[in-house]
Amino acid sequence: MSTSILFGQNYKKLDRLLHFLFVISLLVFIQPAHAADALKANQQLNVGKALQSPDGRAKLRLQQNGNLILTYDNKQLWASKTAGSGSNALQMRQDGNLVLLNAAKKIKWSAQTGGNSGSKAQILDDGNFIITKPNGDQVWETNTCCHPKGNNNPGNNNVNGMGQWSNVINWPNIAL
Repeated sequence: MSTSILFGQNYKKLDRLLHFLFVISLLVFIQPAHAADALKANQQLNVGKALQSPDGRAKLRLQQNGNLILTYDNKQLWASKTAGSGSNALQMRQDGNLVLLNAAKKIKWSAQTGGNSGSKAQILDDGNFIITKPNGDQVWETNTCCHPKGNNNPGNNNVNGMGQWSNVINWPNIAL
């Protein structure tokens, strides 16, 4: 048998093996794209964009009118009451404060969570939108957790006078 025939057969086997390994590496290392569920320090959400919980049911969207809304299964739970304010970006600042800004970078709403450097804002599968410190301690929330079970009465959070979340759906107190 000639060496060229042996080399040709081995080359085909090697080529198939490399192709197989390449395909496997793609399956292992490439994760499917999905919408972001969090804003980390110095990140922002622009008008028309949304944060989405990992399961896709809860969304925080900055509308064209400047209003920031939280929905669960396409039902509105909360709103920032900033429609008409010119807000065009929700920004997580390095100091840990979550703010809505207009085009002139003027704050139109704030969670007043400054002083918590490196915090992140995140939307959870249970419908709650929270801000946590790097160590995991929660410093702010919308109190929309555990939706739609109805076993939590969403109340006010620690918002300021610059803008407030509005409870669109009133959940009754349920004793467990």
